[in-house]
This record gives sequence, structure tokens and C-alpha cells, in this order.
Amino acid sequence: MKKILLTSRTLPIDEDSMHYSRVALEYANAIYEVGAVPIVIPSILDETLVNEYVEMCDGVLFTGGEDVNPNLYKEDIIHEMHYYSKVRDDFETLLLKTAIDKNKPILGICRGMQFVNVYFGGTLYQDLKSAGIKENHSIPANILDQAHKINIKKDSILYKYFGDTTFVNTYHHQAVKEIAKDFKVTSNSNSGVVESMEYTGENYIHLVQFHPEMLSVKHKEFLAIFKDFVDRA
Repeated sequence: MKKILLTSRTLPIDEDSMHYSRVALEYANAIYEVGAVPIVIPSILDETLVNEYVEMCDGVLFTGGEDVNPNLYKEDIIHEMHYYSKVRDDFETLLLKTAIDKNKPILGICRGMQFVNVYFGGTLYQDLKSAGIKENHSIPANILDQAHKINIKKDSILYKYFGDTTFVNTYHHQAVKEIAKDFKVTSNSNSGVVESMEYTGENYIHLVQFHPEMLSVKHKEFLAIFKDFVDRA
């Protein structure tokens, strides 16, 4: 079976003053359901270890979680920013570079999409509401259900499985602003928020803003996103 690395959140827990690596089980379940082995990795910033991680895997899934530090795209932090982790940002920078160098397929979800866009030179809306986006993109209570429509472009991975429209869940307050070079937008919400992107170079890099791992609990058709990724691994 193919092995897929899953990045994890790096969180301080007040009760015992310890830090924890954490990832939603749904990510692992989605990878497992399409026939691969999910391997959750902690953010340990060591080049030798990262090389070992990437050598042992067939693909890398960059999961959701903390905000991306705006300093990475040369902006000051605004008041509406949420928690960010320098440890995770630094680790995933090294992990992403190594995965690209070794031509490993990459899937980015939510923060994962935002982080990859920033790595390649793009920018983010630090907070959608502050940016004047009226469409509600943060609905955690309904994360297992479809909340709003996305409009999908032809000649894309999503179009192959869903046609020109589908409904997705939404749980984010940041989003892609300036698109990184060598990426194409493959879907948008009705208000214009970027919902998916693909790399136009040789590497397989598929990015989605919504959470297909959560949708797939009740809507199995969203496992197609993970199967496409694993098939390319």
C-alpha cells in the first residue's frame, strides 16, 4: 500500500503546559478509505528527518489548522489574525521544498492550500470579513454538510469528478488573495473566493480551500479528491 504523510497542528495545551501534535481523524480515514496508509508526522525541524519522511512516503497531504504567518508574504499582522505557529510554518517550508525536489504528489487542504500558495510567492487575505467579503466562509457547525456552491472550471481535477458546480462545506477566515506564479484557479465561490488551484508545472499539486475529508463522512463522492491524489502517488 502507498504511504501518505499527513502534517499536524502544533498546539500548546494550557492545562499541562505541554505541546501536542494533532490532526483530525477524518484526514487519515479519507486516505485509508482510498487504499493508502496515512502517516501523521510531528513538526520537528530537522533536515535529515524531513528527508527520511519524504523518502519513505509516496505523497504528502498538507492539512488545515493554524493561520499562516503574514510575515511570510511580507505583510504586518492585523488584529483579526488568529493563532499561528512559527514551528509549523518553518517545518512545512522544509517539508514542501523537499517533497517538490523529490517530485512527490501534494494535496493541500484549507491552510494547506494557503500555505502552498504563500510558499510559491502568493498572498492571502488575513481575514475575509475585514477584506469586505460578505459571504460566510466560517461555518464549523455544518462542516459535515454542503454549505455553498463553487463554480468549477473545465480542464481541472474537480471538473472531472463534479462537473461545473458542486456544493462544499466551509470553515476558514483566510483565503488566497494573489495567486502564486505557475498556478491556475480551478474553482471559485459566488463571491469570488478561490476554492481550488492546481500547479501548472510538472509536479502534481492539487489545492482545495474546503474540507473534503469532512464532507466525505456523509458525501462519499468527495473521496474522489483523495483517490485522484493517491493514484498519482
